[in-house]
Amino acid sequence: MAGMTEEERIKQTMEFMKKLNSRPMPESVKWEIERLEAIESGEYAKTPESIKSREEIRKRLTF
Repeated sequence: MAGMTEEERIKQTMEFMKKLNSRPMPESVKWEIERLEAIESGEYAKTPESIKSREEIRKRLTF
C-alpha cells in the first residue's frame, strides 16, 4: 500500500470487501458476527444467558 493515494487505498479496500462479501459465509461465522453486533449494541446484556453469566461472575468475585 506504500505510495498509494487515499482514494486508491479506499478503492482497493472496497474491492476487497466486495470479494469478501461474495463468498458464502459459514453459519458459525454468521452467528459470531450477530453475537458481536448484539454485544456492541447492548442487546446481549438483556439476554438470560448474559444475566446468568454476570450473576455467576459476581458470586466468584471476592474483594
